[in-house]
Amino acid sequence: MAKRFGNFHTVATISCRLPHHLDNGNQVLVENLNASPDIAKDILPSFAPVAEVHGIHYMTDGNAVPFHIGVIDCTNPGSSDVKGKATILASTAARWRLTPDISIGGLFKTPLTTPSNDPTLNRLTFNVIFKY
Repeated sequence: MAKRFGNFHTVATISCRLPHHLDNGNQVLVENLNASPDIAKDILPSFAPVAEVHGIHYMTDGNAVPFHIGVIDCTNPGSSDVKGKATILASTAARWRLTPDISIGGLFKTPLTTPSNDPTLNRLTFNVIFKY
């Protein structure tokens, strides 16, 4: 669901990740709440800041690997002892469109809950997108 309030944009999503082999991987409920204001639109029209809260809730255990951690935002290894556990993360990000076909972005993510089941420590990531 997405909604614009003046110069402020919000997006909320809820999804369920189901593994290809239900008994091997984890079933996971994922929630996101994203907020993006249009700031300095006249000065920096191609700049887009974003703040997000991201939740990961493990609904089942898997039996593919004997892991007791989730790592679901990287992959779904089928961890065996994660059912009922959750991790809540917050991130702040920005994207800058350099040309109509090239943009750069960066993100800082940190856990809001103790990530006892996910190795999601503070992370800083960057990317470049080329459209063709």
